[in-house]
Amino acid sequence: MTDPTSRPGFNLVESPWIPVAEAGGPVRLASLRELLVHPSAFSGLATTVPTEFFALHRLLLAVCHRAIGAGAPAQRESLLDRWPSEKIQEYLERWAHRFELFDQAHPFMQVPALTTVGTLSAKPWTQLALDRSSGNAKLLFDHSLDEHPGVVDPAQAARLLVAHQQFTPGGLVKALRTSGTRGPACAIQVVLPLGRSLQETLALGLVPQAQSEYGSDLPAWESDPPTIETLKAPPALVAKGPAQRYSWLTRAVLLQPDARGQVPGALYAEGLNLSEDPVPDPMSTMVPGKESPHPVYLDPERAFWRDLSALAGEGGGSPPRVISHAIEIRAARDDYSPLELAAGGLLPDQAKIVLWRLEERRVSPSILQPGSVVASRLDAAIKRAQEVSQTLYGAMMDLCREWISLGSDRKPADGDVKALVRELNGLARYWAALEVRFWAFAERLGRGDPPDECLSAWHQDVRAATLQCWNVAAALLGDDARALAAQAKASARLHVAVAKASKT
Repeated sequence: MTDPTSRPGFNLVESPWIPVAEAGGPVRLASLRELLVHPSAFSGLATTVPTEFFALHRLLLAVCHRAIGAGAPAQRESLLDRWPSEKIQEYLERWAHRFELFDQAHPFMQVPALTTVGTLSAKPWTQLALDRSSGNAKLLFDHSLDEHPGVVDPAQAARLLVAHQQFTPGGLVKALRTSGTRGPACAIQVVLPLGRSLQETLALGLVPQAQSEYGSDLPAWESDPPTIETLKAPPALVAKGPAQRYSWLTRAVLLQPDARGQVPGALYAEGLNLSEDPVPDPMSTMVPGKESPHPVYLDPERAFWRDLSALAGEGGGSPPRVISHAIEIRAARDDYSPLELAAGGLLPDQAKIVLWRLEERRVSPSILQPGSVVASRLDAAIKRAQEVSQTLYGAMMDLCREWISLGSDRKPADGDVKALVRELNGLARYWAALEVRFWAFAERLGRGDPPDECLSAWHQDVRAATLQCWNVAAALLGDDARALAAQAKASARLHVAVAKASKT
């Protein structure tokens, strides 16, 4: 570690650090100034790491919110043709000193006061890398050792910092207090509309904002870093707007560069607490809950398509503001071409990471119009698949229970039966078979095919997937007398599932 008085410089406004694809050109790193002053020159961000992909988009949108200012939908729509390069240039010049990654007084999205805490020692840089092993958080395909973590360059360190603040799981930290909360985007299914260029992506994601909200929506770099006293007993704060939410200091971090500007580690502690905000995240779909609406969370057993009807506002759901805004912008320009959607995020189990996900799908705006006939058929299709899956699961439970119990007087335990269903791949094969068919169904709906004909064809797809799942599971149990007897005894509920799938 170096003497803090001689910390190297790396300014995110001027230094290349964000991976992007130039329009018709190669992938390279670019600075904030390059990206935000001339975004039409880039087709989009060029990272496939889900946390980095979404966090960097949220950061760019936070800067745009502050640089462009409050605006109504019509003003946002005009950004497609007239990008305010001068306003963004002025904003970046005014706040460039707060985008110094290793600044002594105001390092970008960090807490310099951590140096005053004598009990803190530097953690390896892998502490910030959600895909790496660090401490007792072991990952299957990573064998990093805290004793020999190596170093990362400042560009990668900056990306890790931004992603970590948005997606870190909650859990024990035991630095300034016992535990820290999870990041604003952690666990929720983040949905983002993507344009044909970075300029269009930013315009679609820059939700309208009233002047009253804009005045208090201060991002981390426009605010003073929190003090140690505040971090020891932080109040539950509410994000005042998108810019503040997208730059929230979930953890108190202070990068520790070496003399060459490389980063072997960082001081690390709990950050600010973000309360359950009455205003939803602009990138989250809200669905009814027992007590109040809640975001759609990532689920290891649910792909994005199964929540698409909620994204369309069906069943009491509310689509993300960025999606409603994107559809409104496209409609104002009579552009009803398919909308590119990115969905995913990171799902933890307490402090452990279960999965991360990034899906990109092209969806017709017509099926995302709340209250439309097309959206209602979409909702009906997903509900039918869910209803059939429950009956099919019961049939597979019967099949496995009969197979285990035949030739024995002992009634098998439910845990043993469920374990066998899982071993046979349970419903995973059913949902996997339906996914490809669903997107074909959604495409037909979106291009204007008769909705009821589309739904009837979908029912046949559900029936086919049901039989396919059953036949494979039965074949895996074998073709001896025991397996055939189990199939015969369990077939009654299968017939119910098939009939339910075919019902018009």
